Amino acid sequence: MTTLRGAIRSYSAAVKRAERAQQRNAREAARRFKAQQLQAEIENAAQAVENYNQYLSALLSVHKDVTDFVDWQLIANEKAPEEPKYSEHHEHLARMKRKGYRPSIFDKIFGSTNKKINRLETQIIEAIDKDKKAFELKQKEFKAQLDDFLRLQNIAKGVLNNDAGAYREAFEYFGPLQEISELGTMVDLKFSPQFVNVTLHVNNETAIPKYTLSQTARGKLSKKDIAISKFNELYQDHICSSVLRVVRECFAYLPINLVVINAVSDLFNSSIGRREDQTILSVCAYRDQLDAINFDAIDPSDCLKNFKHNMKFGKTTGFSQVPELDANTLMRAQ
Repeated sequence: MTTLRGAIRSYSAAVKRAERAQQRNAREAARRFKAQQLQAEIENAAQAVENYNQYLSALLSVHKDVTDFVDWQLIANEKAPEEPKYSEHHEHLARMKRKGYRPSIFDKIFGSTNKKINRLETQIIEAIDKDKKAFELKQKEFKAQLDDFLRLQNIAKGVLNNDAGAYREAFEYFGPLQEISELGTMVDLKFSPQFVNVTLHVNNETAIPKYTLSQTARGKLSKKDIAISKFNELYQDHICSSVLRVVRECFAYLPINLVVINAVSDLFNSSIGRREDQTILSVCAYRDQLDAINFDAIDPSDCLKNFKHNMKFGKTTGFSQVPELDANTLMRAQ
């Protein structure tokens, strides 16, 4: 039966395991689809369609796989791992075996008594060495657990005291945004005691396939170009989904009230004739605004209506540059 103490100790580990599972799923979907794109000829039409659909689903549902609220007080109250005690278990068994040895009549007849006694004595030495190695391994594991415990305790105390440096440490420790990175997006975070300012370097349009895959009634693979309006809507949903994911992770991990995110993508600038980084979406989200939203059922683009945001988007033209919202200005206006 799991003790309360054991449940508390496993809490942070459970958070990390959940994140790793989410990251693996997204990474695997992206890997399979990208590998498929390199194939000159696709032999399995059904698998190709499934890979395509899973990849597209991963791009449009980034906002769904989010960590539950992290209870930093629970982590701060966690007890330190117990230092291991040396066990003579194997030595004890070997000595009991040696003590219990009684030469049989055949041992005496064939003169194997001393040979068996020597073998039992050797087994005691080997058992002692086995106990020592087991203890050394436990000590090594204990040191790793203790180092991890002390680091997490320091982070928890800092987070509870609204320390911006501890906020950064928390994100580095748990890595909640690694899944987004696996899909090609980078995140820069600037932490303050009451808010987080995020620059989200999002995937450009090449992340979205410009075609659909389906399987014909005869089992053949059908590939068709999609309309520009549909393509732009898919890209818009992916960007909005990524933004919402970052918002939710920030509120799940940190005791802050405000998250401001500026999504940046490389767009074509007609005035200079080349592509450059431009802000295509800026969102201001307060913690209490998330309470009424069922994120499993939303359309990511429509969901932004719940928040103050700047977005200029056309179905045929896609995103255009917009002014950035500023967290400091918004905090002062409260």
